[in-house]
Amino acid sequence: MILCWNDIVNNYHNAVPVKPEETQKLTDEEYKNLKLESIYGSTLIAVCMTTHFCFGIQLGDGSMVLVNDDGSTVMPIEDDESCPANLTASLCNSNALDMFNSFYRIGNNPIAMLVSTDGLYTSF
Repeated sequence: MILCWNDIVNNYHNAVPVKPEETQKLTDEEYKNLKLESIYGSTLIAVCMTTHFCFGIQLGDGSMVLVNDDGSTVMPIEDDESCPANLTASLCNSNALDMFNSFYRIGNNPIAMLVSTDGLYTSF
């Protein structure tokens, strides 16, 4: 996934280069040292549910909620409160592979699995 993301970013950047006005806040040196992938940070959240198990993966801001058959809800991956507010795991991070969170549940499956990107959960 990470390699595919990097390929997509490179292809997009070649087709649609960064405009000078998009780099105005950066010095020439800062822009020169900027990793291309870091311009296009991205969250990735995915879930899967079968009759026997469910699982999910998450990289970046967002949330997952499992809805149980009794109507109760649970967030299988809690927010990482140890991360500073301005640092977010993303596909653009050089250590993105180490930053994934996941859960796996066998049996007693929820009736629904909901995912959202950052902003939805914190807006209530």
